[in-house]
Amino acid sequence: MNIVGIAAEFNPFHLGHAHFLREVRKKAGDSAVLCCVLSGDFVQRGEPALFSKFARARAAVACGADLVLELPLPRSLASAEGFGDGAVAVLAGLGGVRQIAFGMEESTCRPLQEIAAYLLTEEFERKLRLRLGGPLSYAAAREEVVAERFPAYREILSRPNNILAIEYLKAMQRRKESWEVLAVPRSGAGHDEPEGRGIIRSGAEIRALCLRGGDWSSFVPAPACRIFEAEMSSGRGPVSMQGMEKPLLAVLRSQPPEAYAASPGGAGGVGMALSKAVRRERSLQAILSAAKSKKYPLSRVRRTLMQTALHLREEDARAEIPYLRVLACSGAGQNALAALRGKGRIPVLTKPAEVYRMGDPGAVRIFQLGSDAHDLYALAYDGLPEPGGDFRMHPWILEGGEKAGEE
Repeated sequence: MNIVGIAAEFNPFHLGHAHFLREVRKKAGDSAVLCCVLSGDFVQRGEPALFSKFARARAAVACGADLVLELPLPRSLASAEGFGDGAVAVLAGLGGVRQIAFGMEESTCRPLQEIAAYLLTEEFERKLRLRLGGPLSYAAAREEVVAERFPAYREILSRPNNILAIEYLKAMQRRKESWEVLAVPRSGAGHDEPEGRGIIRSGAEIRALCLRGGDWSSFVPAPACRIFEAEMSSGRGPVSMQGMEKPLLAVLRSQPPEAYAASPGGAGGVGMALSKAVRRERSLQAILSAAKSKKYPLSRVRRTLMQTALHLREEDARAEIPYLRVLACSGAGQNALAALRGKGRIPVLTKPAEVYRMGDPGAVRIFQLGSDAHDLYALAYDGLPEPGGDFRMHPWILEGGEKAGEE
């Protein structure tokens, strides 16, 4: 059995993602099991996903994935380094993974592998520390150190897909995983490109179209489109920062200053800047604008804001992945789980209540954080949803056309 690991957000699942899965299938073979590690209801850019993790997992399996595992909240809302390491940790914990697949902006993976290896050296750490005391952001300081070592690779770290690819490779090296790499060059619109051409558009453009009521259906595979349209018909999306503004402001204004500083991204003055802005500004956009700076880019400020609202602490982001939660699977995914039962390094949860039988308070905390986050996320739905929805969801199964979901 060959399991291919894929880290993803699928926010939302679109034709570019479908193309990627087809290319991976071609490289890995028809018998390969495509296992996606999916962000939860809040994504790495520090925003709510357009649709819930359950809907996006269903869409992925309906469009070619075999197994979707949740990336726990502290890693979904982490920096690129924490996100990439978390995804690799999930795949390593599952067992049976032989290959990892990801998109990239380069024609060859070699430059990314060389950079990943360098980022793990003492030389890099020493040079980075010397620059972090100044006005540069972490990302800018890192790019400067890498460019000094590899002048020809200066532009590589400015491309989002490359940044995540490097983090996957770095995490593999650090965790001593020798998986074969299946790298797929990007096709279609660039990352976050606001207006593209052709049928493959960026997630940013599709999200914008959906949120303003435009026609985005031609950019999404038909099975995924049906799932997302059903969500909208039921009042479960699309979800946006604007739609969550009032509940988020209510939570943020109730947090003491130390909660901002204790969040994973709150060190170095970011938490203090956010705490002051929350008590001075009226809207989320104004808060973010007031807190960001050259040293604290918007992406970090936005993540820190969301981490604080969802009660994440620094130790949550550093904790190892305690369990693997199955969100959706195909028949092939079910068979893979059965074959791996008892062989993985991390327990697999197919029923939410199983987390309590683990006897691990840390695992319960991580699950509860995700459950609370889902409750907050659901406040953007039409009406007032019943709390605790995360605990009532079992994996969605695609097998012979049958579907199984909420109890």
